[in-house]
Amino acid sequence: MIVALPVITTFVNTSATPIQRDDAGGGAGSPSLDSAAPDAQASPPLPLAELYDSYADFVYRSLLGLGVAPARAEDAMQDVFIIANQHLASFQGTFYKAWLFRIAHSVARNVRRAAKRAQAEPLEETQLVDPTASPFEHAAQAEQVRLLNELLEQLKDRQREVFVLAELEQLPQVEIAEALGIHVNTVANRLSAARENLERLLRKRQNLVAAGRKA
Repeated sequence: MIVALPVITTFVNTSATPIQRDDAGGGAGSPSLDSAAPDAQASPPLPLAELYDSYADFVYRSLLGLGVAPARAEDAMQDVFIIANQHLASFQGTFYKAWLFRIAHSVARNVRRAAKRAQAEPLEETQLVDPTASPFEHAAQAEQVRLLNELLEQLKDRQREVFVLAELEQLPQVEIAEALGIHVNTVANRLSAARENLERLLRKRQNLVAAGRKA
């Protein structure tokens, strides 16, 4: 599934009020790989093949957003589902994205350590640009992706993780809290800080461009 990239200013000017859901708990604190928002009437976990078909693209994009180089993302994605399969029988809950993101977060950290990477690899443009767009629209969207990558690389990792999940993946904040093992209010605070920093960085970049045109 391809995610089309909205205008960047839409991201940085949106309210960061936590999203409330009927099944939302008070928060999240260091959940294990065997659970995600357990429900007293939780249905059996999805078969691995169905889990892969439903969430492989999400896992792949998440790994890129977490700094895994595109050349390593396919292997890392396989590692995520191998680990998921090992814990699938004991999985309880319905927040599969949150659960898989926790696994992807651990895998990405190991991959980056093994590669001795100092900085996160940018997201691939093909993952964010709408393939049905016209050539002009495609070029404009590709430029937005490059700008967004440039700005995201200047955020703290914690803010970047929340921003990617909230704005690019459109996960509810309660699921982001579950994925990262933090309170939902912490998600809102980090998302607000990410937007403020992105807005500041975007203004700074625009001022530099404007100054360059006047020179």
